[in-house]
Amino acid sequence: LLLFAPPISASMSCLAYIEAARKNGTLDIDFCQKLSDACEPSGSRGKDGGTNSLLQALFKVMPLDDSWNDVTTLSMVSYQSILNVAIFLAVANRDPLVGLQWMKGNRLSLLSVPGSKCKLYETMSVMAIIGISKLGLPKDLIGMIELLRDRLKPLEGL
Repeated sequence: LLLFAPPISASMSCLAYIEAARKNGTLDIDFCQKLSDACEPSGSRGKDGGTNSLLQALFKVMPLDDSWNDVTTLSMVSYQSILNVAIFLAVANRDPLVGLQWMKGNRLSLLSVPGSKCKLYETMSVMAIIGISKLGLPKDLIGMIELLRDRLKPLEGL
């Protein structure tokens, strides 16, 4: 399962963190459901299948084959890593600063480089504004991005 682009990926350690958060009760499942509902208002994603299907609906893996060669899918693949990081920080704990501090301490993460900044709040703000017109993102995804932006507000400037 590849959540982030190579060469060195923090994917497995992030998945382990999500699993530990679920087991410890710090995973924000309510916010996971809000994100899922924003993408598919009918609420069919994740409700019946429990936490696993909810997380699978939110986190999209990076394709390792040429199945993403059409323009729409290519647009989504281009932004999926940043969306996965934003989702991770938004749901790993009710306080996104907890996930950020963990990622800064994870040597597999690029955020562990001294002086690096994540700028996720700023990125989600820009994506919410220009997502449909300039980035070609679907309208339902913009609703999820707006929720992520609001949740990641404490990370502004970090």
